[in-house]
Amino acid sequence: MPNENMTTIAIVGQKGGAGKTTLARVLASAALASKQRVHVIDTDPQSAFSRWYARVSKNGGGALPEDRFHIEVQHDADALAARVDELYEAGDTDLVLIDTKGELTEWTGKVMREADRLIMPVMPTPTDIEIQLQTLDFYEDLREMHPDDFPPLACVLTRVPPNGKRSKAEERSVAEIASQFPIVPTVLVARASYIKMDEEGFLHVLRQRIAENPAERLQVKNIEETLSEAVDIFNEVMEFTDEG
Repeated sequence: MPNENMTTIAIVGQKGGAGKTTLARVLASAALASKQRVHVIDTDPQSAFSRWYARVSKNGGGALPEDRFHIEVQHDADALAARVDELYEAGDTDLVLIDTKGELTEWTGKVMREADRLIMPVMPTPTDIEIQLQTLDFYEDLREMHPDDFPPLACVLTRVPPNGKRSKAEERSVAEIASQFPIVPTVLVARASYIKMDEEGFLHVLRQRIAENPAERLQVKNIEETLSEAVDIFNEVMEFTDEG
């Protein structure tokens, strides 16, 4: 039976290295922590998400039951569209995350059409702002031509230094992004927890493992704060509309 509540989110952006895969892991962590069934479609030529999950699973850190989490690689836009339809009809997936490659082509437009939500990470640097504005222009041009075919696009500030530790240039970049991009309120703060996630697995898995290990319990607060931030971003993305 189809799952009428299934949501498909595509993480998009012209620039590689802007944090698309990290943001995809963060969103997956938030959804999994909320008991959602998550299916990731990795379209990146480097298969960064897939290779990461294979590595942390092999190391005993991140393997999850297949009825909770599944990941596949798919580079063909038409096959991807068919796969999203299959997942909807099967009814056993709550969230589909599409981790995309960094390009603006006909392929990108096709993938954007398949999503219920689009997310674009933006780092607080002049270069990233300039490049990701091109992604925003690309999206807005497509949506102007086909207003009913493209979902809302929300931007997430990523790799942001904590308050009190931002340079004046970073503060200016954050303000510029807020004025030019449709951003969600919560930012992805640069944290050591994301390095640990890259090394060991999803945030909710890290929280459980650290809580059970007396030698690492001092890190529980940091992981809890990171996961709370992830859940806030996920909820804000899910609630995002064109009106903000």
